[in-house]
Amino acid sequence: MTLKKQICSLLALVLMPILSYAYDFEADGIYYNINSNSETVSVTYKGFDNDSYVGDIDIPSKVTYNSKTYTVTEIGERAFQRSSIISVIISNSVTKICEHAFFDCNDLISVTIPESVTMIGDFAFNDCRDLPSITIPNSVTVINVGTFSGCFKLKSVTMGNSVTEIMYNAFHICRALTDIVIPDSVKKIGLQAFINCESLTSIVIPDSVTEIDDYAFYACSGLNTVTIGKSVNSIGTGVFQDCNNLKLLNWNTTSYPDFPNAAFAGCPISSVIIGDDVTAVPNDFFKDNTSLKNITIGEQVESFGTNALAGCTGIKSVTWKPINYTGVLPFPAGITPTNFSFGNSVETIPDFLCYGYSDISSIALPPSVKTIGDMAFYGCNPTKVTCRAAVPPTISKTTFSQSAYDAPLFVYESSEDEYLNHEIWRNFYDTQFLAGGAVEEPVSLSILFPDRGEVAVEVPYNKTTTVKVFPDNVDGYRLSSVTFNGEDILDILDADHRYTTPKLTADAVISVVYVSDQGSVDQTAADSIRVSASNGTVRIMGAAPESVATVCDLSGNIVRKTAEKTFTLDKGIYILTVQGISFKFAL
Repeated sequence: MTLKKQICSLLALVLMPILSYAYDFEADGIYYNINSNSETVSVTYKGFDNDSYVGDIDIPSKVTYNSKTYTVTEIGERAFQRSSIISVIISNSVTKICEHAFFDCNDLISVTIPESVTMIGDFAFNDCRDLPSITIPNSVTVINVGTFSGCFKLKSVTMGNSVTEIMYNAFHICRALTDIVIPDSVKKIGLQAFINCESLTSIVIPDSVTEIDDYAFYACSGLNTVTIGKSVNSIGTGVFQDCNNLKLLNWNTTSYPDFPNAAFAGCPISSVIIGDDVTAVPNDFFKDNTSLKNITIGEQVESFGTNALAGCTGIKSVTWKPINYTGVLPFPAGITPTNFSFGNSVETIPDFLCYGYSDISSIALPPSVKTIGDMAFYGCNPTKVTCRAAVPPTISKTTFSQSAYDAPLFVYESSEDEYLNHEIWRNFYDTQFLAGGAVEEPVSLSILFPDRGEVAVEVPYNKTTTVKVFPDNVDGYRLSSVTFNGEDILDILDADHRYTTPKLTADAVISVVYVSDQGSVDQTAADSIRVSASNGTVRIMGAAPESVATVCDLSGNIVRKTAEKTFTLDKGIYILTVQGISFKFAL
């Protein structure tokens, strides 16, 4: 026998017990290793052939071998890797699910994790492609690296309220994920934690979070609303980069000095709400973002950082709520807002705030206002001025242009004499009285029904309204999505399919989409694919990237055929078909 053959034979003898005995014993079809304390066991695999388990698995809390009873405390490393299991119930004696425990279990559709589990290891459920939902118990404190990465059909995650960190790639490419609430216990969201979760429509970063790492929500193409909590003080590069449908940002962090590098690159954010607890807006906040059209500035804001809104030349609507603003004016030269409204706690309106905004047609001042600065409305040409302050606010002779005094001034009748006898306010030639405190023109709420087109409803300014969004005669279709100004509201409709709007201060749009209810349509697929249609833009969520959508008018003529998941259409009623599922909507 040659030396080479002798070495190979020796290696085979050495490896034989390892290959043959990957477990210590088997009981009721489950394989176990005895742990070092000799009192507990870990679930393991039979061998290296990856076919140790099939079907439904019920892991017991106790198991007996050679007349000795052991407590089952762990799901061992790679225990079920690539096996054909369908469901798993884990007993409440188990405290640990080790790395890769359920890696690549493509048939797994149900997992029950008890409160006894305190640790789920790296990649534990990585590539469980058919797993539709998961509940992470309150006992787990960390969502580890890649835990649910590649779970393509994972739609809903219920996360326990003890989780403090969501680590690298935890939910990487969970394409169907639409429903996740980050609990108030979380302090850190790791690198690429939710990258490519393209069906997420909104995300709320709770006040407990202090750090969001690079690219945490990169390319979440369905995301349209983001809320950043109060305590975030570190935001990495590209956190929301290429979220190309992100339209609304709620910014509430109170201690951020400089806006994060490329955090929102490629995001067409049109509306920003700066929370009422924010005192300082960061440097370069939305510098050169020409898509920004609407901005709300919170009550406690005292200053804007350098170049915070520089280059934001598309701003058309401003809601100004700072009570006593002391910083430099944030707005760039050249903007032409058409709406400038004030919060109900504003006491001081700064000098030059609306200087030269000639397109503002109405000025409405709240009851709280006490002082209006020099040149604050100079160059504005309002057709109406409303002042609800019982005592005329302090103003200068150049607060308004001379032409503004031609507009009617609306005040409360009880304050008539004070305004008519005021040195400057009496310059308004036509003083009229408020009736019930509401003189603003009504705003329009458009409802885009897929069976009847656009229906317009007039709503009194700054009032709520309740509308029904489920027409009665859409045969063959069922409700798929409802959005209000691009934000998903389907889950908050009442039992009669009605929606109560917030107080409307500007025109609003509700868009309704239906999915085919034909028996041949796969129910799971129909629920996982969503279509949003509003303001001329159609967005397809949850469909395969390579899938092609066909759009027809009601006469059956094809008006568009595309693999793009976001595109524009002219006003009309359409039927869109993608992956064999049809949607009916109006624009």
